Amino acid sequence: NWGMMIRWRNAIKTPPLCRVGGVIVCDEKKIEGVKSSVAVPLCRSFSLYSAGVGTSSGTSSSGINGSVRSWSQLGSWTRRNLVSSNQDVDLLGLIDSDGDGFKILPSSSQASAVDVDNEVDNDPEYANLSQFERDRVKEKMKLLSQTGRLWSDPWEITDEDWSTDWTWDDLEDWTEELCSDTSRDRLTLFEGSNGANIPTLKQIASLKLPAEGVVHPSENAKEYTAHRKKVVRKTIEKRVRELAKARVAHILTLTDEHQKQDLIDELFESVEEQMREEQGVLQVHRHPPAHFAQKNDGHPRNKQIGKKGPKPKFEIMVEKALIKYLKEVNEQEQHKWNLAKHPKEEQEQQDTPSPDDQSEPIPLFMDVLQGESYKGIATTSTTTFEGVTTNHPACLPVTGAGGGIVEEWELSAKKDTNRIMLRKSIQKIAALVHQAEAEDFAKRVFVTGRLGVGKSAALTAVAAIARESNHIVLFMPFGDTYRKLGKYIEPSLTHPDLYDIPYLSQQFCQQLLEAHQTQLESLNMMLSPEDHEAELSYLTPEAQQTIIENYYDGNTTITSFNIVDLLKEGAQNMLLAAPCFNAVISYLKQQTIIPFTVIMDEYNVYFERGHYFHEDYDFHVTKPIPYDSINITKPFMLMGDPNNANYAINSTHDANTSMMKRGSIVAGMTYNRSVAKRTNENLLQAIINDANVNMVHVPRYSALEVEHVLANYETIGVGKLRFDQGDTVDNQQEVEYLKMVSGRIGVKLLNATILPDWASKD
Repeated sequence: NWGMMIRWRNAIKTPPLCRVGGVIVCDEKKIEGVKSSVAVPLCRSFSLYSAGVGTSSGTSSSGINGSVRSWSQLGSWTRRNLVSSNQDVDLLGLIDSDGDGFKILPSSSQASAVDVDNEVDNDPEYANLSQFERDRVKEKMKLLSQTGRLWSDPWEITDEDWSTDWTWDDLEDWTEELCSDTSRDRLTLFEGSNGANIPTLKQIASLKLPAEGVVHPSENAKEYTAHRKKVVRKTIEKRVRELAKARVAHILTLTDEHQKQDLIDELFESVEEQMREEQGVLQVHRHPPAHFAQKNDGHPRNKQIGKKGPKPKFEIMVEKALIKYLKEVNEQEQHKWNLAKHPKEEQEQQDTPSPDDQSEPIPLFMDVLQGESYKGIATTSTTTFEGVTTNHPACLPVTGAGGGIVEEWELSAKKDTNRIMLRKSIQKIAALVHQAEAEDFAKRVFVTGRLGVGKSAALTAVAAIARESNHIVLFMPFGDTYRKLGKYIEPSLTHPDLYDIPYLSQQFCQQLLEAHQTQLESLNMMLSPEDHEAELSYLTPEAQQTIIENYYDGNTTITSFNIVDLLKEGAQNMLLAAPCFNAVISYLKQQTIIPFTVIMDEYNVYFERGHYFHEDYDFHVTKPIPYDSINITKPFMLMGDPNNANYAINSTHDANTSMMKRGSIVAGMTYNRSVAKRTNENLLQAIINDANVNMVHVPRYSALEVEHVLANYETIGVGKLRFDQGDTVDNQQEVEYLKMVSGRIGVKLLNATILPDWASKD
């Protein structure tokens, strides 16, 4: 267990000399004074042996709870070529070539290939082996000489630290000056025309964002295969451009057309030959014979191919890449010729991008605390529905304590920023929401993706972007909490088929009021008996009288109500919270003045068995009240089949006529809650079969996105990167290690930067 060896090495601050099976051998002088409480829990599965310093037989030692024995007790393992204790050694490799011996390699980060080759060639033990067998021994020694990640924990507490009388106040405070230049240069925040760090729906549509991570082959082998083919093509195209660039530039300087054509013919041959030498196994890729048999339609070219056999696929890819590059160069030259012929149009026309300009876009971050729509909103600590103390606007609750975005914001040292990386999937969702502004039929968007890839972060980003675009946004991130912890439920006094949850209704009235009070007051939206009878039907005469007394000085002639007054009453009075919430939501869905966007996370939990019971619904109180009969969820359950076997309700509304007239509903799946697999599969299948629902998949991070996320973690002081000062982001091996253990999944990447190695592994 090399991971255990690495942690044990860090704990005792000494490198072991070698490993023998499950045995660690170390220099006894270097482990003197080490506390047993530090070393023993980390190496319970190992027997520790001490190498005698400067001797061949060794001496015994009683260190570390008496578990250290003498070197001579190693039994049949002989001690050939043992390095001196004065020589710097690390996790040394072990070769057991004949079952009774081993070799110890010289230390440093890794034994060089030259040293290994010389050692094997000059060792008489291997003189009688064939060259093939010696090569095998060399390769084995090189592999076993690898010393792991070459990385130590900067938060390691030494014995000297334990013995001091330091207090919390004596520890170094985190400051932004501790961030490395690499992370500072790599991190890029979006900057709008108004200085805000949140783009509008229109602005994000025009952003050039990098590609996201691809699907894992275990999830969708066909899609992954298509991606790999695309990567091969891009790799070939990039290298072909590099090889042809200088030669094409020389050809363009010639005036003789025949000479140009000869050089182009030579270019195809030379580039193809050089690519074949460089690319190795790619050159043997060929189309299967059946591929050409299907295309043999009588054309002379296809008949000729059929006689010679299939043409190598690699040659075709190189040829297409070179043709593509030459076409781009030709278009650029044609553009230059046109500008020279018509100089007056030079300022009016934009330059054609150079075919050699293949710069990739870089990831951008938005800051939900720096948008125009959140200025002036208090950002003091607020307790969410799940009891998590957060530092963010109350109108933008963070999502799920298990979703990852809470931990990222709350565990950071920089408390005045809440960043989210803008990704292609967020751009797709925002584009669909933007389309709903101009369409009479509202959009329905469903967000999918595996556990931890960033679905909740995408929904949170879209909520902030929509608010920045002057949408009225109702954000419902805690689906699992809403379906369980509404405190109590009661029948509606005005609608027999409706059941109200006053506590949650009050919370949503507060959210709408804090996020959109100024905006709603400027719109002066009024509920009048003539035009909004259905909306006012949720308010009993007693409720209307209470609102008149509180906001209209008891004027009994008042018959119309401003929705801001209804939200204020609902936010302050729990008894009237549900009727006020129902009236406001009904009005917002029917109005066309401003887009109304609803964003729901953990949408699939509403398709499980309910958790609310009432004797008015079932006298024996054994049947749960369905969620399409509860006031906070009924207006928005407009995706998926409500009549599947796992969702026993009698739907009385039509999805098309119940949608808001202007706006959109965006819902996301969760795999972090107690929802049956069959329920999720039925819901997904129903949504796939619904042509009116737009599905957006959130993939895992790409390699480039991981690097920028790590840079963000360092600049806000998250986990082990807080005092790292660039040791991680500048260490390519460590970055690759984090990509590997996290699988480029957001939540796992966060865990890997905070938790110890043993705790971050599944």
